[in-house]
Amino acid sequence: MGESELKRVHAEEKLLSCAAVQTAGGRVQVRWEADGAATPMGQLAYFIEFLTLTPEFDS
Repeated sequence: MGESELKRVHAEEKLLSCAAVQTAGGRVQVRWEADGAATPMGQLAYFIEFLTLTPEFDS
């Protein structure tokens, strides 16, 4: 496997690790970085999506 092939495979893996999240402000693109450090805000986008889509917190 050549260097260009490895770059293409790595780019495809990055695309697979992306997800769209619906928030009150619109759609947000979330991308996981396998080599990145964990942060306390890491799951915040998914919690915001939960709050946006459930009617319990509309008021």
